Amino acid sequence: MYSTENLTLIWQLISLSLLPITVLYMVYFRKMVKLLKLSHPDVYKELGEIGMIKNNSVSNSGKFIGFLIKRNYQRLDNKDLIKLGDVCRRLLIAGYIVFATVFIMPIIIGKYYS
Repeated sequence: MYSTENLTLIWQLISLSLLPITVLYMVYFRKMVKLLKLSHPDVYKELGEIGMIKNNSVSNSGKFIGFLIKRNYQRLDNKDLIKLGDVCRRLLIAGYIVFATVFIMPIIIGKYYS
């Protein structure tokens, strides 16, 4: 069985892993948006002309996340976009999983190890 100190250390390491996931996602997100804007302006407009800061509303973010999760970028038949989309999708899912773990672990530690 793990001690509270070990679980706390594990939690801290998992929490820190969010930083590189987030940074990488931001890099690939920017590349993907740039490629969408240049190669598929109609899809870019459909997604609300999303940007990192400019025009980044909840609605536009939701459209883009749906676009990634559903793999709609594969329908555009653009190899570079598919590569970027696959990386963004994996990073997004990994970020969600890590975030959920970071959120739930303190509850579990507090409930079972106090």
